[in-house]
Amino acid sequence: MAVRIRKPPQGPGLRRINMKIGEAERRSGIMASAVRYWEEQGLLTPRRSRKGTRLYSEADLSRLATLRALTEAGVSLEELHVLFRAPSVSGTGDEAAHKTVYHLTRLVARLTAKRDALSRILEGLGSAESHARQCFRCKQRPGPETCQDCPLAAPGPSPVLA
Repeated sequence: MAVRIRKPPQGPGLRRINMKIGEAERRSGIMASAVRYWEEQGLLTPRRSRKGTRLYSEADLSRLATLRALTEAGVSLEELHVLFRAPSVSGTGDEAAHKTVYHLTRLVARLTAKRDALSRILEGLGSAESHARQCFRCKQRPGPETCQDCPLAAPGPSPVLA
């Protein structure tokens, strides 16, 4: 009687836990040096093979995406440490949950304020662009001497952004 060995099922919805760093880099779009850096900082802990090779899971890729998004949003390394290490430095689940919620609430407030400031800047930039477009095909030198309402004549930053 022959014994058939079945390969474990694989697919996009299944948790693959044996990606080496090159594949993790390819799938996440995050350079291997950044992956190793976040690991050195204690923000990512991949499994290791018997030979010491890093093995990444889908959960690790998800963590990498979160780290990248937060970093791109301006969250500091110190803030990432506080946020991601709350469970490991807490004595109970209750303590960890309270610390996590506290830090998340502060982070959400800070990022919301940043988003609102960026929205105001974007509105100003849109208005400045609209004013500048009024001068398309203008043959005169920009300045109040040639055009009283010249949107390009004001010295320094656009008054729309001030």
